[in-house]
Amino acid sequence: MLKVFALLTKLDALDRAGFGAHWRHPHGTLTKRMPQVRRYVQNLVEPGITPTGLAPASWSGVAAIWLRDAAAMGEMTVHPDWPELDADGDLFYDRARLGWVMTHETILREGDGDAATQPVKAMIFLKRGTASIEKPMIAAAGRMAIALPGVTDVRLSRAIDETQPFDGVIELSFADRQTLDHALATTDFAAAFGDVADMTASRGIVVQEDRVIWPEMAAAEGDR
Repeated sequence: MLKVFALLTKLDALDRAGFGAHWRHPHGTLTKRMPQVRRYVQNLVEPGITPTGLAPASWSGVAAIWLRDAAAMGEMTVHPDWPELDADGDLFYDRARLGWVMTHETILREGDGDAATQPVKAMIFLKRGTASIEKPMIAAAGRMAIALPGVTDVRLSRAIDETQPFDGVIELSFADRQTLDHALATTDFAAAFGDVADMTASRGIVVQEDRVIWPEMAAAEGDR
C-alpha cells in the first residue's frame, strides 16, 4: 500500500483556525468522494513546539493519504469529482509551496484503531545524511516504540525512492498534549538520528490528528 504525505502551507490571508476549518470542510468532505482513498488523516500543525534537536517546518498541515498503489493516484485525477476537489485546494493552501512525500508504511506499535480517536503526534521528517539511513532509522524508531514514555502508536514510513524530499517519516502518537510534552522533554532526537540523518535538512512538527477517512481496511492489510 502507498502512503502519501501532502505538505500544506496555508494562504497568507488565512489564520490557523480558518485554514483548519476549510481543510476539514469542504475539503475533507470532498475527499470522501474519492473511492481510491483507503484512509485519510489531516494533521494540523501545533505552532511553537518542535521535537528536540530538529528544525521546525513552515507547513500549516500535513495530509496523510493511503492508496492501493501509484496507479490509484492516476485514477483519482479522472474521477468526475476530482476537478472540484483539486480547485478547492486553491482556497486554503499555497499551491506553489505544496510538497509531496511518497512512502510505504510500517507499523511498529499500533494504538487505538477507532476513527474517533484524535491523538497528538510528533512527526519527524528525516533526510539522508549518509549513504544508508534505512536500517538505523528502523532501529531508532523501534527503540522509541518500546521506550518512549507515553507513546501509544509508532509508524515508520520509508520513501519509495531517492527522489523524495525526505527519506523517512516517523509518527509518534500520544493520548494528550501533556504526555507528548513530557516525552519530548526527555528525548533528544538529534542524538537518536544525528549519525545517519542530515539534521539541518530534517524537520520536526507537532500536530493534532483528525481521522477523516478511517475504515477498518481488514481486506487491505495484506497489501502493506
